[in-house]
Amino acid sequence: MTNRSNKFLNGGISPLLFVGARLFVGVSIIVGSNAFFATAASAQSSIPCDQILPSCQTGNQTNDITQDQVGNVAASIVINGETVTIDVPNNNGGTSPVEITATDISSVSSAAGNVISATAANNTNLDYKSLQNLSGNVSASNSVTTTGHVPGMVYMVTSASGNSSQAETNSGDMSYVATQNVASSSQITATAAADTAPDMGSLLINTQASANTAAINKNNGLVSLEANQTNYGTVNANTNEVNCCNVDTMNTNSIATGNTTSSVSVNSTSYNYVLQNNYGDITSNTRQTVTNDNSDTTVTAQTAGNSAFNYNQFGYTEMNAAQYSGGNISSNARLDSAYFDGTVVVGSASQGNSTVMSSIGTSGALYATQETGAGSVISANTIFDTFTEYGVGYGTASASGNALAGFICAGCSTDSVSMNGTIYQENNAAEVATIGMSASGNGRLHSYGVAAGNSATIITQNGQSY
Repeated sequence: MTNRSNKFLNGGISPLLFVGARLFVGVSIIVGSNAFFATAASAQSSIPCDQILPSCQTGNQTNDITQDQVGNVAASIVINGETVTIDVPNNNGGTSPVEITATDISSVSSAAGNVISATAANNTNLDYKSLQNLSGNVSASNSVTTTGHVPGMVYMVTSASGNSSQAETNSGDMSYVATQNVASSSQITATAAADTAPDMGSLLINTQASANTAAINKNNGLVSLEANQTNYGTVNANTNEVNCCNVDTMNTNSIATGNTTSSVSVNSTSYNYVLQNNYGDITSNTRQTVTNDNSDTTVTAQTAGNSAFNYNQFGYTEMNAAQYSGGNISSNARLDSAYFDGTVVVGSASQGNSTVMSSIGTSGALYATQETGAGSVISANTIFDTFTEYGVGYGTASASGNALAGFICAGCSTDSVSMNGTIYQENNAAEVATIGMSASGNGRLHSYGVAAGNSATIITQNGQSY
């Protein structure tokens, strides 16, 4: 441990089923007892954090909103079959059973511990400081089984979130502080399972689990985001899909993250101060089994301990990020396909820390410190077992300790742009990327595997970096 790294520390189930003519939809959304949705009504007058960045510290403010979720939160939905019988009014003043056949199936299951959503009207400033603590478990499950032909899309979204905070303004200044903590006793799990019959149009499955998420969206004006995120809990995203044959396209993905921040703005001056500490194990698993034949298929698993993203268009951008990842980070993607004749991609990607800043049209600054803990393992594992005569298959695996990217482009500006700042990366974890491919036939297979300790990329167009 160097003197530059001090871990950066400061201080019930209710499914709903909606059925419409030729559309079969399942929705289950569960939020813990602490859900807050705010709309600003008048301008705020406090000093935004950007005036003292990068020296401003979290923890020295009075919170406008405090949420503590202690109990467990769970959401679950199960769909079995491609037809459903509902009661509809008849001419006799009663109801009669009517069977509806689905051409599409959409199933959404979502669970969250703490949620904050703040929105300011046009030309209104937004100033919010929030604290969210989670010590319970959060789980979301989603299961779809079809027993007959569904010619349209089978669409499944499953999400489990510990703490979530977001804010949005238009033509007003924003100062937003989000402090989020997940205890070691917490387990955050999203699980999706599908068993689909032949002759389906398309399949799209997206499974996500996250401990802490903070996001802002800003158009016009000054924006300051200060995020302090700490996760000790375990996070798991799991997807398992079995299909027979004759599906046009299939896309299955699992994403698991510890701490995530996202800042997107246009025509704004953007300052971002991010502190992220992940100590929990983060795992994503995606498995798909095709027992006969398939064509275009994508099977992916993605995992990150800490992720910070900032995009600003036509305004000065400053990113200050400090990240520590001490848990095991693992992604596992597997496809067992009896036969395929299109394009198939099977990929896994794991990162300890990720920071991305992109600024279009004006200059910016990027200050980042990234560290992974000793004893932790960052692994990506891909397995692809198939037979093909005419198809093209790709197997990829990527594992990295610290990854950083900064991009500045003049865009529509006639002036040159520049980027400055400092970057420090220290990797103490082990990175492992493995690909196992087993195939027969005359098709083409490609594999790409990479394991990296530290990676930093800085790009300026029509400008300079220093």
